[in-house]
Amino acid sequence: MKPPLLINIWRTPERASQLSLKEWELLLRQARASDLGASLWLKLPIQVRQQAPQQAQAHFGNQLMLAERQQQCVRFEIQQIAKAVSSKQQPVTLLKGAAYQALGLPVAQGRTFSDIDLLVARENIADTEKNLMLAGWLRGKISDYDERYYRTWMHEIPPLYHRRRGSVIDLHHNLLPPSTTPLDSQSLRSAARPLPGFPSLSTLAPEDILLHSACHLFHEGEFERGLRGLCDLDQLVRHFQSAQEDLLLRAVARAEEIGLGRSLFYALRYAERRLGTPVPAAVQQACRPFAPAKPLLRIMDWAFNRVLVPHHASCDDLAFRVSRFLLYVRGHYLRMPPSLLIPHLLHKAFLTPIIKWREQRVAERKGASTKLNSL
Repeated sequence: MKPPLLINIWRTPERASQLSLKEWELLLRQARASDLGASLWLKLPIQVRQQAPQQAQAHFGNQLMLAERQQQCVRFEIQQIAKAVSSKQQPVTLLKGAAYQALGLPVAQGRTFSDIDLLVARENIADTEKNLMLAGWLRGKISDYDERYYRTWMHEIPPLYHRRRGSVIDLHHNLLPPSTTPLDSQSLRSAARPLPGFPSLSTLAPEDILLHSACHLFHEGEFERGLRGLCDLDQLVRHFQSAQEDLLLRAVARAEEIGLGRSLFYALRYAERRLGTPVPAAVQQACRPFAPAKPLLRIMDWAFNRVLVPHHASCDDLAFRVSRFLLYVRGHYLRMPPSLLIPHLLHKAFLTPIIKWREQRVAERKGASTKLNSL
């Protein structure tokens, strides 16, 4: 299968100098669809950027300015979170993009953000939520069923939205839903590193940052940003290997310890195959016990190779749609056991639309009544 243009340029950025104007347009559209515009632009050599068509420079430049503005906002939000949470408890741990930004990792350059992920002990969820609400982050409007679903079965509570700034916080007590893949959250938090200058905040250890990125991508059921997640892994592996040569081997040992070996296997396999991520032979050998049986691995190769692409019309074909559906079903299966998953899907498919319809009718009647009263 021929790799999409975006993947080819990510692997060999210097090849962008050979693109025609039409190819630049396609590259831009694929990058936008993948939320990788600014990251890709920064990955290109400076000379290639300077020689790119003016239209490409303008569009990619706008995406870079947007990413830089979002990064400024995230830094400000991190400061506000540090003020809001209590330093008397175990520090609140920043996850994913916020952690990349706080640590100044190369993967943060050009990266955009949709929310800020935090990890706390389950017993501290209520106090942390209360402190964040006092600082202006409030619960969004969701159904009673969804509220119970989050708090009973998921590894996070419903998102919190700041009433003025609109920033979103996802407050976690684990990295994955405990009903299907129990992880020792205490072990992760105990190994976390204090964030300099913020006594109430911490970040995961480097190997745990890599493992979280891997499990977040390969336990998902929706892959609109799947290629961005794979590019995050590519940059994390390259950076950590250059800084700590044995980090990947430590990550393998850590994955075996906390039960994320399969996620790490998939992460390194597809990052190396799709993006050319350098994975030493010793690490590949150490990951082999985590591999699924060969028949399943062939299916996974087929599906992931077709879904970890830009979600753009240029990559949309029957194989892409089938693989996306199969991985969507797989993601739900990983999140919940069948005894919970089937009732949940039936509720979302049949009861939720009826409830929304009833709420809409009630709202319409109230609106009509108000209008009549005003006449």
